Amino acid sequence: MKVVTAKVPDELTKMMKKCIKEKGYSSQSELVRDAIRRMLEPDLKEEIIMDIIEAREQIKRGETISLEELEKGLEGP
Repeated sequence: MKVVTAKVPDELTKMMKKCIKEKGYSSQSELVRDAIRRMLEPDLKEEIIMDIIEAREQIKRGETISLEELEKGLEGP
């Protein structure tokens, strides 16, 4: 594992210490690694977000069926 050094303002250090206590991180390094991972993860693509919004609108309009209804339909008569 590579060591990376960064200067952090006092106020941010205080916030980090509070977060470590509240969220159960074992160290500042663990918190920083997790923050970096989260920052570098790809965001949801706009297309996926639009699909989710459309699906919610379809539910509101009653254009969907429940999983139970779907399963019954697949079972046949």
